[in-house]
Amino acid sequence: MVDRRSDKGVAVYFTEQEWALLNVREKVLYKDVMQENFEHVMSLGEHENSCLLHQRF
Repeated sequence: MVDRRSDKGVAVYFTEQEWALLNVREKVLYKDVMQENFEHVMSLGEHENSCLLHQRF
């Protein structure tokens, strides 16, 4: 089971040596994909918070 509060299911980590081997386009792609993943994960929290608000009222 994936912990919904963790980024481990959607993140790729590079060592400094691996990062140095990437070209500029690969680094930009990585940052774009990680930003998109982050936004998706944050939107899940917004939905969860929205549901909690509706349950209270």
